[in-house]
Amino acid sequence: MIKVVEDALGFEVVKRRHGGKQGGNSILTEEGKDYLDKYMEFDTEVRRFANKKFNEIFVGNKKLED
Repeated sequence: MIKVVEDALGFEVVKRRHGGKQGGNSILTEEGKDYLDKYMEFDTEVRRFANKKFNEIFVGNKKLED
């Protein structure tokens, strides 16, 4: 799955070291960190917008019955 993301983005997101006696590991590249930071900012903004719209549409338009 990470390979698919990297292919789509055009850069390495994760540096991989394959296993062996000590086992392998993976770390985010600098580009991967930058992309993750931007994604987290995007996610925050989308959630904020969605919550605002939800409140405008569903909560703000409540009508009280007589």
